[in-house]
Amino acid sequence: MAAEKTSTMAKGRVCVYVPDHPAANNRGYVLRARLVVEKKIGRYLRSDEHVHHEDEDKTNDDDKNLVVMSPAEHMGLHMRKLDYDLIADLRRSGLGYKRISQATGYPTSSVRSAVKVLSL
Repeated sequence: MAAEKTSTMAKGRVCVYVPDHPAANNRGYVLRARLVVEKKIGRYLRSDEHVHHEDEDKTNDDDKNLVVMSPAEHMGLHMRKLDYDLIADLRRSGLGYKRISQATGYPTSSVRSAVKVLSL
C-alpha cells in the first residue's frame, strides 16, 4: 500500500491528498481532522460543520479529540477563551492585530474580532 501524500499547513495542520473529495482545495488536499471525523461518522461533513480540537492542538487529529460543531458554536467557543483585557491593553499600546496575535498566541482572526467587539 502506498504512503498517503500529506502536506503541512500553517500552525501544523496536516492535509491529505484526496483530489476527488468534495472539500478538497484547488491542489486536491483536505484537512486530516475532517477526514478522521468523516470516517468516524460515516459521511462527508457539510460546509456548515466545523471540526474543533478539544485540546486546542491543531496537530492532534485523534478522533477522541475532534468535535463537530456549527461555525457559530466554534467561534463562540474560541471567543469565550480570549483575555479581552489583555487584548485591549495591547491594542491601546499601539500593537496591530498580527503583533497581538504573536504576543498572545491567539489567531489573528480572533484578535480582530475581539478588537471589533471592544470597539478599539
